[in-house]
Order: sequence, then C-alpha cells, then structure tokens
Amino acid sequence: MSPKEIKEILHNLDVRADILDKEALSRTLSLLINLVETLSEQNEELKIEIQKLRDENNILKGEQGKPNIRANKVGKKKTDFSSEGEIKKLKGKKKKESKRKRGKIRIDRSEVCEVDHSKLPGDAEFKGYESVVVQEIVIKTDNVEYKKEVFYSATEKRTYVGELPLGVVGEFGPGIRSLVCTLKYVANMSQPIIQELLEN
Repeated sequence: MSPKEIKEILHNLDVRADILDKEALSRTLSLLINLVETLSEQNEELKIEIQKLRDENNILKGEQGKPNIRANKVGKKKTDFSSEGEIKKLKGKKKKESKRKRGKIRIDRSEVCEVDHSKLPGDAEFKGYESVVVQEIVIKTDNVEYKKEVFYSATEKRTYVGELPLGVVGEFGPGIRSLVCTLKYVANMSQPIIQELLEN
C-alpha cells in the first residue's frame, strides 16, 4: 500500500460521525485493523531489506555482515545429577506441575475405553474409571459462501444489499487473519512458509 493510498484512507475517515453509527464504526475499525496489519507487514519487509543492504555495504567495505548469534545456554536446566535425592526432587516437581497443568486443560469430549468383557473372569467387579487426558488440536477449513440479499427500489432508484457479519472483511475471516499474525509474530514464521502451510 503506497503512502498516497494510506493518506487517502485516513483523510476519508470521519470518526466522530461513525461513533453514532454502529455499522459505520464497525467498518471503520475493520479498515483501521487492516491498515495496521498492512503497515506492520511493510515495516517488517523494510527491516529485512535494510539489514540486507547494511550487510552488503559492510562486505563492500571489507567488514563482516551481521553475526549469527546462537541462543544463550546459561539458563539451560541441569541434566546430570550427583545424588539420588536430586533425582527424587525433580520427579516430585514434575508430578506437581502436571497436576496443575491438568486443571487448566478444558475437556472438549470424553470417550469410554471399554474392557473386552469376554476376557473378564466371573468375579470381576467394576471399580470406576482411570482418567487419562490426551491433548489434540484439529485444524479444518470453514469456508463460508455468504449470499447477500439484493433489493432494488424503483421509486428511490436505489439498491439495498445485505451486509457481511461483523469482522468479515475481504476474502479472509478474522480467524485466519489472527492465525497468520500469530504465526508471523509469535512463532516467527516467514511469509512464504505461512503461505505454504495455508495452501497445503
């Protein structure tokens, strides 16, 4: 997006008038969010380009480019233990952590794993269940075709068209937009890799 286009978008915004109109305010917020995302992407691309130019400039001067600094290993956990007491302490800590973590996990569904009754002896008594929580994530498409109603008034010479739900802007919904931002800025994935992931 060019600076001229950005200036035009900001010039056409009338925030005071939009505050009174919820639909107009929603469109304005969506527009501003898209603008922030675009500017953020452009900013990241410019940072990469500037660093490349600096590296090339340094190489031409006979200097080295940006050094490849490895992660600091100072905070790495100790893995070799001098006594059995330390091993027991660590095992105890792991159990406590897993219990706390289990309390935070939201259960989406439950399934019963039945014992094959043909293998049970006649005196076997049911004693309840042993619970095991397994975490999983499902990524699936949710492509929606919105059919917007269209009405035409001959007397007013005007067309009325149904509006898309709040947050739906362009050809991608808010879920996929937030996923792309998370992969880019939290997982530090490059744009080509994100594109490859979504295409696959």
